[in-house]
Amino acid sequence: MTWNFSGGSAKFAFAMIANGNARFIEFDATGGSGTIGSGTIESADTTTFSTNSIVGDYAFGVAGLDNLNNRAAIVGRFTSNGTGTLTSAAGDLNAYGTPYSLSFTAANYTVSDTKTGRGTMNLAFTFGGAPANLNFVFYSVNGKRLFAMERDTVTTSTPLLNGTVVQQQTPAGRFSNISLSGNTGIYPTGRRRGDVGTETLIRNPQWHTRFAQATIFLFQAWGRSFSSDAHSTWRQLRRLRAQAAKVRP
Repeated sequence: MTWNFSGGSAKFAFAMIANGNARFIEFDATGGSGTIGSGTIESADTTTFSTNSIVGDYAFGVAGLDNLNNRAAIVGRFTSNGTGTLTSAAGDLNAYGTPYSLSFTAANYTVSDTKTGRGTMNLAFTFGGAPANLNFVFYSVNGKRLFAMERDTVTTSTPLLNGTVVQQQTPAGRFSNISLSGNTGIYPTGRRRGDVGTETLIRNPQWHTRFAQATIFLFQAWGRSFSSDAHSTWRQLRRLRAQAAKVRP
């Protein structure tokens, strides 16, 4: 898949999923320069492209870098009333290695384009006694899931953050330790100061095998050959990621 846009283009390899969504990677990095990346493509419900479709409890997570490549991340939650006001907001911030609790002073949103599902959201809060104000642009998938990206000029106080907003499924009796039960797979990524990136896999055997098999399929579509064994495939993928990091701009 190729995207052509003003000033250049981007090439992707993708793998379809049975539900109509897809996972994709960008592989433009060649000759010591270019761009690599990954993401998702999700089927959207255009009937939910309105401000009043975003209603209920939501959790969100965004992460990124400032203009000096320092890492920052925010996780939190809020309640939307369907008219543009976000209440009961709470969150936590990791600001370049230092954790803070957030105290929200204002939060609001609007869906500005009912044809594309594009909207904007503002989050104002304090952390460590300092005020902050972040502006996001988002695209709605179905009213229960949004893709969000910060649109402020990238500085040390307004890092470039992106992530997702998902509707919370609140269990009877609210959340407790028992809410996290059953088989679970976690795939976190991150950075250490001075490093291009790190990654860790926490898994059960079934999830590990499915992840490796899905990745085999994705990279076979790209023309790569990998072992059919899940564990050796994971080792090969780590080597590929290390090689890709060397050509990262």
